[in-house]
Amino acid sequence: MNEKHKIPLTYQEEMWVVNRKALAGTHGVWLHTSVSRDKSDCHPQPELIAMLKSLSV
Repeated sequence: MNEKHKIPLTYQEEMWVVNRKALAGTHGVWLHTSVSRDKSDCHPQPELIAMLKSLSV
């Protein structure tokens, strides 16, 4: 958990597409892609996925 802002740093497999948890305001690390079909900001490359997963350890 991010101590300053209380944001859970658990990796979300579904962060790469629009999904209900992000749209419902579930706290966590999300991308623009998680909440809007017309936005993109990150590509799910293996190095980025590994880094995001390492945050939740």
